Amino acid sequence: MSGDVCFHNAVVYNGYSMMKNCAVLIRDDKIVDVFNEERFFQKKFDDSTRLIDVKGCSIA
Repeated sequence: MSGDVCFHNAVVYNGYSMMKNCAVLIRDDKIVDVFNEERFFQKKFDDSTRLIDVKGCSIA
């Protein structure tokens, strides 16, 4: 996968808890950041970053 990908509007399970309305930023096939939707809308992304709204789907 080339470039960054950000999945947002997700429910994230990390093994210990469930986080609603979160975003996951992927770079070089690795998770580099997990943050809430408020921060997603404040964050500046490169034009090459793919932003994917997962519409409440789960990421584990």
